[in-house]
Amino acid sequence: MNERNTLVRPVKESDREIDLKELFLHVISYWYIIVAAMVIIGLIVGIYFIAFVPNEYTAQATLYVRNQANEQYISSSDLTGSAMLTQDYKELIKSRTVVSKTCELLGINSLKGYAVTVASVSNTRFIKISVTGSNPESVTRIANTMAQVFSETVLSIMEVDNVSIVDTAEVPKSPSGPARLRNIAIASAAAGILTIIVLVMIDLFSNSIKTVEDIEEQLGIQVLAQVATVKNVKKKALGR
Repeated sequence: MNERNTLVRPVKESDREIDLKELFLHVISYWYIIVAAMVIIGLIVGIYFIAFVPNEYTAQATLYVRNQANEQYISSSDLTGSAMLTQDYKELIKSRTVVSKTCELLGINSLKGYAVTVASVSNTRFIKISVTGSNPESVTRIANTMAQVFSETVLSIMEVDNVSIVDTAEVPKSPSGPARLRNIAIASAAAGILTIIVLVMIDLFSNSIKTVEDIEEQLGIQVLAQVATVKNVKKKALGR
């Protein structure tokens, strides 16, 4: 019983702290592997986005919602009513009626391949229709046609003419996406974190002996002395 207690030492809190420090230093010693993984994954993701992911362009049309067809004076109740109508109109723009009529006028089967976003400016009566796709001219035509169809649909369904097109969509001159640099940075960071986790797991589950402490803990014996490694002893002795 005494012999067992002598060979197996209890784990102290100070030993755990030293283990964590050693684990950290061990992982950091492989910094070149972590950096290499980040660079390689960053290059792969960058090549993928450059070679296979086309540029995206966004065109935007702006609408204004009035409370009445011919309003001369605007009261607070008018503003509240218009704000409520704005939420209804956001859903109407994305309805099958508006989308199918837009496709019919443009001579296309559907809006597949295009991302349509309808948003209202906070605390205002402005509605923005944004269309994103790979062709700048096509997204511009879709945004303007959808805005016009929506205005006509409101007139035919609600029998009111209270939607005005403030700004028509213009052909975008520069791409709006994809966010290549951001995606590369995220992929590189994820690769670095994953590499660190793998190194930590390898070290934790490894049974190899690296230090004197490993010998004492795993074999249960005490190290009496260490022999230093001397290189090129024979060559120095022969005077070479």
